[in-house]
Amino acid sequence: MLAAPWFLVVVALVVNVLTSALLLNSESSKIRARLAVKPGPSAEEVASQEAAAAAAAAPPPVIWSFKTAAVDELIAELKNERQSLMEEQKDLAALSSQVTAERQEVERVKSEVAKMRQELDARVVEVAENERDNLKKLVQTYMVMPPASAVLILRELDEDTVVKILSNMKADRVALILGEMARVADKSSDEPPSRRAARISDKLRLMKALKKEVAQ
Repeated sequence: MLAAPWFLVVVALVVNVLTSALLLNSESSKIRARLAVKPGPSAEEVASQEAAAAAAAAPPPVIWSFKTAAVDELIAELKNERQSLMEEQKDLAALSSQVTAERQEVERVKSEVAKMRQELDARVVEVAENERDNLKKLVQTYMVMPPASAVLILRELDEDTVVKILSNMKADRVALILGEMARVADKSSDEPPSRRAARISDKLRLMKALKKEVAQ
């Protein structure tokens, strides 16, 4: 019976099952031993893991944007101030140009005044001492003559002499003579009578101005 083939097969199967059970039991013991020996995470590792988890769960940081209402207002104010400064610079440049032009105008007027003074000195008739007596007599003569008659005589004299005579007359008398002189035409000259009367009047004005300046 022990030599029967089926008995040997059964014995072999039993031995194989027992051997596999022993091997499995041994490997399970080793695994349980390793698991029992393995230490748990330290407090620092736990804190680090919790911090990492909290950081991962935290919302992303908000990046501050410069494009805010306050910044836009500040930029607008700076632009306005810059524009104002540019306009003020333009106004200053225009004012500087105006001042320069006015200074040039003043210099031009001074130059013209100096030129007029030179012309005045050249045109003003100076009465010499030796002419005073004769001049007084002529003045007295023309003072009593009608203006029309005085003009007929004065027309024949040069303008400097006429100015000397009229400068020693009273203003109302001079006005009558000059008015008559401007009205009556001189047939011997193509020049309008009013032009000669105006020229003599201008010389009289310059002579009076010179007399006032000398008196001062």
